[in-house]
Amino acid sequence: MIGDEWVTSYEILSLVLSTGFVILGTRMRRYSFALSGLAGLAAFLFLATNGHFKSYLSWPLALTISGGIAMAIGVVLVVVKARKDPHREI
Repeated sequence: MIGDEWVTSYEILSLVLSTGFVILGTRMRRYSFALSGLAGLAAFLFLATNGHFKSYLSWPLALTISGGIAMAIGVVLVVVKARKDPHREI
């Protein structure tokens, strides 16, 4: 139980798959997988925050902002690496 709601199997599965896409995409140097995983993590973060913390404001706001910053840093790092090597696939 997180907040006021129970954690569903869909939430656990989406978190695991999104994280797996980020890890595999980074290790295999397939940044399109990593970016897809980051988008999945953003969707998970938004839906979980909205579903579990409806009656709170500070916790979802802090969680959303910190998650957004972390994902933005990841995207910037991928783009910077891709610009250094123009033959790299994004």
